[in-house]
Amino acid sequence: MSDVQTVAPTTLALTVQEAKRQLNLSTTDDDVLLEGQIKAATLLLENRCNRCFVNQTRALKMRTFLDSRYVHDRAIQPPRSPLNSTGLSIAYVATDGTTTTLASSDYRVGTGDFPGNISEEYGATWPNTRNVMNDVTVTYIAGHSTAATGIPWHIKQAIGMVVAHWYRNREAVFTGSITKEIELGVDALLEGERVERYA
Repeated sequence: MSDVQTVAPTTLALTVQEAKRQLNLSTTDDDVLLEGQIKAATLLLENRCNRCFVNQTRALKMRTFLDSRYVHDRAIQPPRSPLNSTGLSIAYVATDGTTTTLASSDYRVGTGDFPGNISEEYGATWPNTRNVMNDVTVTYIAGHSTAATGIPWHIKQAIGMVVAHWYRNREAVFTGSITKEIELGVDALLEGERVERYA
C-alpha cells in the first residue's frame, strides 16, 4: 500500500539557465551543482505540497477499491496532483485471483478538481477484489507539464529561491532571520499549491 514514482520526469522544473539568472551567474563552472540543487529543491517542495510539478508516472497501490487512506466518498484520490487523464490505468486482482485491467468506460477522471479524483462512471461500480495486500494498482501521471516552459512561474520562483539560498549557503544556516525569510517567501508562493492529505 503505497504511492511511488515509476517513471521520473525527463526535464527540470527550473532550467539551469533560469537558476543562473536568479543568481546572476554567467560561468558554467557550477552547472552540475545547480542541476542537482534544482532536482533536490523540486523534490523538497513537491513533498511539502503533495504535488508534482513536472509530469511523472506514479503507481498507487491499495487494498480494495475502498481503501480509506485514498478513497473518499467512493472516489479514488491519488496522493499527487495535478492529475492527468492520459496514461491512467487501473489493474486489480479479481476474486478468482486473476489480474484484470478495469475498462476506462467504468470510471471517470476529475482532473480539474483539487486534488484530482477517479470515480465510478454512472451506472458502474467498483469491482470486488480478492482483498489482499496491494490488490488494486492505479497507474497515473501527475504534473503541470512535460517541460519547464509549462511550469507556473510562482513554482519556478519558489524553486529558484531555495536553489539560490543553497548555492550561497553550502551548509545549514542557523541565523533565524535568513531561513525564516526564505521559508515565508516560499510558503507564500506555494500557498495555493498545497494539497492536504486525509490519510
